Amino acid sequence: TNENDLSLALQQIHLTGFGSHSAYDTVESTLERVANQNGAKEFYMVTTLREPGSYAPKWYAFRRAWDAVLPELAGANFEEWLDLAPWRMNILTRMLGVQPDRLAMPEGLLYTKSGATSGGSTEHDYEVDVFIKDEYMIKQNELGPKESEVYAAAVERLNEMVHFGLFHRLSDTWKLMEHTFCWTMGYQSYRPDKEITGYDALKRHLVPPGQEANATDEATARRIWNKLKKKNRLDLALMEEAERIFDQRLAKMQRERADGILCNFLGKEEVRCADGDDASDKWLRRHF
Repeated sequence: TNENDLSLALQQIHLTGFGSHSAYDTVESTLERVANQNGAKEFYMVTTLREPGSYAPKWYAFRRAWDAVLPELAGANFEEWLDLAPWRMNILTRMLGVQPDRLAMPEGLLYTKSGATSGGSTEHDYEVDVFIKDEYMIKQNELGPKESEVYAAAVERLNEMVHFGLFHRLSDTWKLMEHTFCWTMGYQSYRPDKEITGYDALKRHLVPPGQEANATDEATARRIWNKLKKKNRLDLALMEEAERIFDQRLAKMQRERADGILCNFLGKEEVRCADGDDASDKWLRRHF
């Protein structure tokens, strides 16, 4: 797509409001519609990864709707939820490493409310039961990243992506996206607290804002953090690998910029500053 198409899509975020999932759905549908109108022959999957310390509290907050397959979770505290909802652990590895013949993420059961109410067949009930027990992924987590097949598949797919971002490094993520797709995204606002990760991010959820954490709070937060880490060995390893790959790509972009390369479209075709200030947009119009 080109600058105008991208600008049109990103405007939808501001119109709908940051934080609303419908805004991002609108961006996706807008870009997909324009791509189809332009006769696009290739589509590239991209993603942004969010580490467990900050994404686990979000999953917990939506448990009444997303985990309605087990109504008792509505009254569970965060630590109880960790024990009762194993299918919410290692969510990044599941989604990147899923294969049709594996039980990492049964189709239609990411949101288990719809999964539990979409049918009453024996086959469907079996799938829900398998999903809740989650024996496959529990075993994969026990094996750890060195032996897990679903983790290996997730890392392979991550490496194959022309671009992926890190939620706690959005500024660098946008710069790398611009460089990879020859886009100019302009300023995109975000809250600095999104850069907080790991134990510190989890503690912000467990200790209310403005409240000073005492020794008991610290001990509780540390115990829950250790449990979260134990149950998400694959995702923690995946985030470490993602950070390594991301840093490599960012360093490559910086070397290319220093060498006068304005952007490198999908890593296949360099656009140089010598072609003019609006070289990237001219190049995109020429090719699309």
